[in-house]
Amino acid sequence: MKFGDPQSANEVIFNLSAESKNQVDDWAAEVKKAGGTIVSEPESFGENYYGFVFADPDGHKFNVFFM
Repeated sequence: MKFGDPQSANEVIFNLSAESKNQVDDWAAEVKKAGGTIVSEPESFGENYYGFVFADPDGHKFNVFFM
């Protein structure tokens, strides 16, 4: 693993807050269309959290969630 290489290591994960579960799903579809990589598909985590993780083409990771 090379230090500072977002393709092989995590740096900071950016968080984006959605207004609904539907918006989470819409953003996942947009990420796919734009060439991003879905790291984890949209899913529920417990009763009050729904989201997914994606990486942009440079490997920077984003967490999109609805709570």
